[in-house]
Amino acid sequence: DLRMAYTNTISRPNFHWRIPYMNRSLSSPDWSAGIPTLGPALSENLDAYLSVYDSKFGLFTIGVFRKYIDNVSYRVEWKLTEEGEAAELGLYQETYGVGEDFEFTSGLGNIPINLTETTLINGVEFELQTNMFFLPGLLKNFVLNTNFTYIQSESQLFSSERVLDEITWQQTTVTGLRPGPMPQQPNYIFNVTLGYDIGGFSGRASLFSQGRTLNGVGKLAPFDTYIDPFTRVDFSLRYSVNDHLTFLFNGTNILNEPDAHFQSDTPKYRLLEYYGSMWDFGIQYKF
Repeated sequence: DLRMAYTNTISRPNFHWRIPYMNRSLSSPDWSAGIPTLGPALSENLDAYLSVYDSKFGLFTIGVFRKYIDNVSYRVEWKLTEEGEAAELGLYQETYGVGEDFEFTSGLGNIPINLTETTLINGVEFELQTNMFFLPGLLKNFVLNTNFTYIQSESQLFSSERVLDEITWQQTTVTGLRPGPMPQQPNYIFNVTLGYDIGGFSGRASLFSQGRTLNGVGKLAPFDTYIDPFTRVDFSLRYSVNDHLTFLFNGTNILNEPDAHFQSDTPKYRLLEYYGSMWDFGIQYKF
């Protein structure tokens, strides 16, 4: 089965980013705000998928895709040099109630922005769903579902750099664009579930793995933050004694994999959080 598709999709930004709120620091002129004029991401998608099905070996799918995305949004620390820039973003004093003495050009602003250049995403996806009826004996009760997606993204991210004039010894802010991956887009996603069914017993063990992800965009590449690749393992066991009584036992994040954020390519942690494992046991009775 061969399927090809051309689609246009829209993705609205984080709702909180579009609210006209403002936070001002009491110890510095820095501030952060939402931008009501923040636009949605518009994606032009090309997809081609080939699926092969066999009653013995199951369903195998391979696909390739390309996406052209405009107006990708992310938060950035940005120095506004002119009040006209603030007006273009919809930053008006009366909207935010900050008072006539406040200037958006003072301090460093943390705001969401839309990228001006198109982001390109290329990817390939593999999927296999099978019941292992072709195996001998008790092995035929195994089931396997697996999916792997490799993603390559190219964006033009905003950059901002303070440059020192060696003649006047004055600093100026130089802004521009620099290449980088799409924010919040991992470079691969892998899922696999192995199950076993026999009589009233059903068990599933699943593994989810996600690749390196650009999480925070800095003024320059060394200031970017990334989420480290991580793997999570879960399992679910179920045994039905009869039509009425069922025992359940589940484990989530049993390896207690941490959520680790790094500064660019350095081994320095920006954030390291452990959420722990969760286990639950249940008894279900149907009257």
